[in-house]
Amino acid sequence: MSAQSVANEIDNAEEVRARLYVRGQALIREVNEQIHRLDPEWTSEGGRCSIICECVNSECLAALQIPSQVYAAVRRFPTRFVLAPEHVADAFERVVEDGGNYVVVEKIGAAAGLAVRLDPRRIGAVNDGNRAG
Repeated sequence: MSAQSVANEIDNAEEVRARLYVRGQALIREVNEQIHRLDPEWTSEGGRCSIICECVNSECLAALQIPSQVYAAVRRFPTRFVLAPEHVADAFERVVEDGGNYVVVEKIGAAAGLAVRLDPRRIGAVNDGNRAG
């Protein structure tokens, strides 16, 4: 097996791992979005909201308290997720904001593209557009 073949296999394994992680994170992001839609007081002006940690650990259900304006700001970027500081997966994401008891991370590499495709706000906009046409 050539060095290039080994490198390709490693790259493929990393991409598969990234896909699994991002799919799990996207699912929790969607749960947080549903909570946001169902509870209008959850995002009161200047208030705080409870969300589920959006880390790569599929068994993590850590509750995080974050300012509601932070949640709204994070959701403007489909590549960003909110998680506990000790849950960052350096191979797939980088910290863009440290809030003390939470961090905002941004997906990098192949994980970023998949995060965009799985964004519930983007999917909703595409679906709404399809119904309008």
